Amino acid sequence: MKIINNRILIQKNDNKSQAWAQAAKNNKLGELIPIAGSPMRMPFVLINYIFSIKKPKAIIFRYLNDYHSFFKTLLRTFTDLLTILIAKISGIKIIWICHNVDKETISFYPKFISLRRNQLIKYSKKVFVMDDLLISHAEKMLQLPKKKIDSLCFGRTDIFNGEIKQNEHFLNIIKNWEYYRKKQKGEAFVGLWIGTFANKKMQGLEFLLKAIIEQKNTINQQFALIVIGPIRKDLEKYNPKICNSLINNKNILFVNRYVDLPANFWNNIADFIWKPNDDLSVTLTAYNSAMAKLPLVAFKNTFLGKFIEHYKLGFTIIPETFSLKELSNFLKNWDPNHTDSFLKEKNWDCAVKKIFDVVVNN
Repeated sequence: MKIINNRILIQKNDNKSQAWAQAAKNNKLGELIPIAGSPMRMPFVLINYIFSIKKPKAIIFRYLNDYHSFFKTLLRTFTDLLTILIAKISGIKIIWICHNVDKETISFYPKFISLRRNQLIKYSKKVFVMDDLLISHAEKMLQLPKKKIDSLCFGRTDIFNGEIKQNEHFLNIIKNWEYYRKKQKGEAFVGLWIGTFANKKMQGLEFLLKAIIEQKNTINQQFALIVIGPIRKDLEKYNPKICNSLINNKNILFVNRYVDLPANFWNNIADFIWKPNDDLSVTLTAYNSAMAKLPLVAFKNTFLGKFIEHYKLGFTIIPETFSLKELSNFLKNWDPNHTDSFLKEKNWDCAVKKIFDVVVNN
């Protein structure tokens, strides 16, 4: 597919949009331009491109998260609707990458999010979800015809990690931790949880914490968990029980901050990745754990559980019957070969070709 002089603006200048943009450049598809800063800048950025004779062929909406502040949420709603209006008047195609089919990650005013979603459903030329397995959910929940939905994917993240920058302070903490040394000797399995505060995530974290803290000596290897993320302040306020567990148990290593820890370093410190997501979305962590050749562990009765089982990327648990012995047996027999086939099939190149196909053929 040969595409010349096509320009697309994409909301948010993060690793994902940068990777898609680089893939567009590598494949000579055209320009995919990530827009940095607040998404409320989008209508003004779009106007600037139109009047500087750099009119884009399409504009991509992504996350629709709102804010604690009612005023900021109202302003965000206005700027999103204004961007849609400007695009329609100017003949610019609208594309929505719907990262979360059922709900936004952050939502305080659901009626405003619903309004913005409805407008994007109505006016988008194409709505992309983040895996083929989500298309049927999008048809039902967004009430879209199948021809208007397609799927994208992420890809390997080491293309923008570059050389691993070792965080010496973090590495020293790890090396001095009792369970890191036990892992090196084959005496312990270590899980890794990385994230920010959200009640749904904390419930899943609490589940595994409880199992690890109360583990019985029925298996040869013990279990331990590394928890990384700036969550202590919120936990002290909303869930002091989990906070106390994180701080006071020797088999939990709690690092209350962000750590620059590229995924291709994860398998040096962990045996599995714990990801208790319960929404209709695909987490980049699935790609990172595959790149690290580590199994992803999640709840069976979730979309992520279905995703893991379909691509053979890890292990799913039923909370009512879960035992660490069951997980131990899986980890001992873990076959990482499926991670290579997954990452070969799912990459930034095939995703960005679908994006530019909307500009050319729709």
